[in-house]
Amino acid sequence: MRDLQLTDRRLFVMMMDEGSKQVDKWGVQDRDAYAWVAYATEEMGELAHAVNECVERGGLASEVVNEAVQTATLALKIAEMFLNLDKSTTINDVMRAKMEGRPLPFVPKEEITRENGS
Repeated sequence: MRDLQLTDRRLFVMMMDEGSKQVDKWGVQDRDAYAWVAYATEEMGELAHAVNECVERGGLASEVVNEAVQTATLALKIAEMFLNLDKSTTINDVMRAKMEGRPLPFVPKEEITRENGS
């Protein structure tokens, strides 16, 4: 299978829809980084299963798409959280703030630029 270089714009709409579905189902989640990776890993396992079913047993390609979108959505949520950390903040600072009930040190979105990426 050849890389299509993410040219199918439907994927981005599907990921935004999936993000909304996840929030509708689970609410806005506040977990540590390792929990998010665990969720994404679980989704990756479901994706691997769907690919195997499709390739080896005549399963539906739509199931592969669904699992891939769920996995990608979680991966992008993780990327967004780390992208929006204040540059001077470590993950330990985030965990400490969370444990102490203080606001998390995120960069306001209006301060994020394409040039500096944060």
